[in-house]
Amino acid sequence: MRRLSPSWLWAHVICATLGANAMAQPVLVVRGPADRAQRWRDALDIRSEPPAAGVTPERLEAVTQIAAALAQARAEAAALHEAAALSTLTGAHALAESHADVPGMARWLAEVELAMALVGAQIRDARPGWSRFTEERLARAVTLDGERALRAGEARPDVVARAEELARAGATGPVADLQLAASARGARAYLDERPLGSLPTTARAPVGRHLIRIEAPGFRPWGSAMDLREGEPAVLDVQLAPSAASTRRARIASATRLAEARALLEGNDELLWVELATATSRAIVTRCRVGGCSAAARRDEPGVALSTPFVLAEDFDSEWDEAQAWLSDVPPPAPLPPRPWQRRWELWLAVATLAGVAAAASITAATPRNDPALRVIIRSEDL
Repeated sequence: MRRLSPSWLWAHVICATLGANAMAQPVLVVRGPADRAQRWRDALDIRSEPPAAGVTPERLEAVTQIAAALAQARAEAAALHEAAALSTLTGAHALAESHADVPGMARWLAEVELAMALVGAQIRDARPGWSRFTEERLARAVTLDGERALRAGEARPDVVARAEELARAGATGPVADLQLAASARGARAYLDERPLGSLPTTARAPVGRHLIRIEAPGFRPWGSAMDLREGEPAVLDVQLAPSAASTRRARIASATRLAEARALLEGNDELLWVELATATSRAIVTRCRVGGCSAAARRDEPGVALSTPFVLAEDFDSEWDEAQAWLSDVPPPAPLPPRPWQRRWELWLAVATLAGVAAAASITAATPRNDPALRVIIRSEDL
């Protein structure tokens, strides 16, 4: 069994952070007669669903808080302040369970459970009644992260031995059935970071405490802590809430004017706006990002001329090269407008630096110098 790898956890968290607010696929908006609009959508074939949304940076902040609480609790326990350590760990425990939607949180919760077990073992020396508390926490850590093992340097030999016994018992002990379903298409579930596949599904897991996380394209991740009991099948049907990016895409797609759609763009959003002419078979095509829009280009209606419709996917820069073979005169969006001088941080940094240098020079110039006095000594033998 391996020891918890903080670097792995942080890598997982960083990946989730990078994908938190991205809207990978461009939004295609076609305005015009319904039959012609549908032909354009079919020909351009842009996927409408965004990828599974990551957790927000605010949710990820819980990982930092839990890590700090673990360090504080260990210091308190080392100073024999067990009550304070348990109070700190109780707060970290509640924080971890309330952030079950964060990837890797099951392993952080297992760390908190182990830390509480070690504090309980420390109290047990004076109060034997704490033996049950220690074993319960060790058992919970096993179900949350079966690969986490106590090492000899982390606890007394008797605690390490008992943790090993509970780990073996958990691997061969009773299991419970878990039935999972979700309201969103393409939803996938994770049980203590172990993927369970697409929903609906039925899984079996050791009895005890677990964290369940569900993700789906276009919806906010969902997570919860739950206890599985022997002989009691657990049934969970989750109603997922649309993600902020998915809601924004829907608002962009429902916009009636290009200016209205442009105002809704954020971050990495991309928009392909097609305005169908009513009297001809042509259309006006415009490509937009947050920084601005391309010049409008006239294009003939695609019809059946496109043998292989292009797809604007996550790596849409390369797909745009293929798209330009047909949309040959649609230039890229305008670059971001220059920032006003008063909003340029590097300018203010330079001003602050010069001001600091000038102030230091003024102080130096104003400080009186204590030059040593010249002393002349005349000896009689020199006369």
